[in-house]
Amino acid sequence: MGRTEVSSASPRDAHSRTTGGMRSRLRAAVPWLVVALLTWLVSATAAPAQELGYRVLVEFGALREAVGANILSAAIALGSLPVCCLAALVALGIGLSAGRRRELAWAGAGAGLLLFTVLVLQQLGLHIEHGWFPHEGTFPSGHLAAFLAAWMLWRAAVGAGYRRAVDVGAGVLGSCLAVALLAGTAHTLWDVVGSAALGLAASRIAS
Repeated sequence: MGRTEVSSASPRDAHSRTTGGMRSRLRAAVPWLVVALLTWLVSATAAPAQELGYRVLVEFGALREAVGANILSAAIALGSLPVCCLAALVALGIGLSAGRRRELAWAGAGAGLLLFTVLVLQQLGLHIEHGWFPHEGTFPSGHLAAFLAAWMLWRAAVGAGYRRAVDVGAGVLGSCLAVALLAGTAHTLWDVVGSAALGLAASRIAS
């Protein structure tokens, strides 16, 4: 009798834990979604923000000449589809061999949601014509989003003791990627900030 009650209650308990966990993840993601929305609104409507975006591109343009095109190309490649797919596959192999299927499932959901959102936003052409930027449909940065998606899978694949190292490494490489995107005039400051905010929102769902 006791075993029957436990078995009948277990599915309800599991469903309750799953629902509660999803709600807490979504609540944690909301602030970063708000940051992404505000980033777009400010860059689209505020003249000081547009002026700042222009000044950043000018300053980073000088960096492009200083470091050289080859180094910038190598840094931008960190967010390229082949590199990020390879990194994701390695992370999946490590995570599956360690039995972290549940963590990888959540990370995959977060990464997939991030990439889908970025693709939709880029197709909508939310980039505002500033007059000084040579590209359109660049908000948010797809390169940075792909990099952050791979980072989420790596966080899920490794044990808790290694996640800080993964975060530090991703922070360093992600910063190099962001600087290269600006120096190469592939994106504005606000494209990069918006993508980072969306990535952090997705990571709250993934973690």
